[in-house]
Amino acid sequence: MLGCVYTFESVGNQTGGYVSMTATGIINAAIRGRSEIRFQELTAADDTRSLFAVFFESAEDKTFFEAMLEPLCEMSGLHIDVVRSLVNGKLERMPDDEPGDTIERCRAGSGL
Repeated sequence: MLGCVYTFESVGNQTGGYVSMTATGIINAAIRGRSEIRFQELTAADDTRSLFAVFFESAEDKTFFEAMLEPLCEMSGLHIDVVRSLVNGKLERMPDDEPGDTIERCRAGSGL
């Protein structure tokens, strides 16, 4: 099983409401009904910085999800970052590389 813990934060005040609600909608849209991708919010709904764990059955599911996720976040006014990656059942801390390189770091951490 693969997974990542993502943070979502509003860029300015573009979301017009709770970050959690916008992030949940983005994740659902990126999943596009695939039962092989599941997620769970890890923070309270009213936090300004929401954390979500997203789990994938395969590397292909993860690639599909991330290809959808980034543009949806940009359109919705959210900044996304990857905090941790889950590879073969082990939770790994992501290296502190340059900002804006977050999805690529998650892919590197999962061996993609």
